[in-house]
Amino acid sequence: MFKDIFDFEGRRIKKNIDAKNPYRDDFYEERLEELKSRVDQKRFTHTMGVIEMSQILAEEYHADIGKARLAALLHDWDKCYTDEEMRKRIYQVGADVQTTPEVIEDMPRTLHGLTAAFGLGIKYPEIPSDVLRAVMVHTTADTHMSALDMIIYIADALDPSRNYPEYDELVELIGKVSLQDLFVKVYGEATVAVIRKGKILHPRTGEIWNYHIKKYYDRHPELCKS
Repeated sequence: MFKDIFDFEGRRIKKNIDAKNPYRDDFYEERLEELKSRVDQKRFTHTMGVIEMSQILAEEYHADIGKARLAALLHDWDKCYTDEEMRKRIYQVGADVQTTPEVIEDMPRTLHGLTAAFGLGIKYPEIPSDVLRAVMVHTTADTHMSALDMIIYIADALDPSRNYPEYDELVELIGKVSLQDLFVKVYGEATVAVIRKGKILHPRTGEIWNYHIKKYYDRHPELCKS
C-alpha cells in the first residue's frame, strides 16, 4: 500500500461533508472547462489525446476507466507555469517536501505533476488519492507504480498527437505485453530520448530504471544474459 501523502489536515472530513462525486459528468465537465482556461490549444489537444489513450489502456488492462479518464484530464493541470512561477508554486501548495532543492532549481518544469496533485488535492478534496498520485508521477515515474500510475505515464507518452520513431512500435505492444512490461518499454524510450536531446536527467531516473528493469527480468528469466 502507498502512503497517502494527500491526506491533508481536514481533507477527509471535508470529503464527508461537501464532496461531489468526481466521476459524475458534471464534475468532469467543470474541470474540463477550467482546464481550457489554464493551458494553450496545443496542450489541450495533447490532454484530449491522453484521455483517449488512457481509456484504451484502462479497458485493455482491466483498470478503472473513470479514474483513468479523470487522472488524464488533470495530468497537465499546472503545465502552464513558467520556471519561476513553478518554483513559487511548489512552496505555495506545500509540495516542496516531496522533491529536492536541486530539482526545484535545475528542472522546475518536471514538477508540474507534483504541484498539480497537491494543488488539486487541496482545492478539490473529493478527488481520490490514487488519482492524485497518478497525476504526481506521470512525468518522472517512480519505483513503486500502481496500474493507474502506469496507465497515465504510458498514455502521456502515447498520446495520438505524438510523433517519434518508436511510437508505432510501442502502440503495437498494447494488449500484447503486460502493463508492467509496456511501462518498462515506454520508460526506457523516454529516458533515451532525454539523453539524445542533451537534457538533464532527473536525479532518480537511474534508481527508477534499475528497479523496474530488475522486475522485468524477474518476470522474464529467459531473457537474462550471463
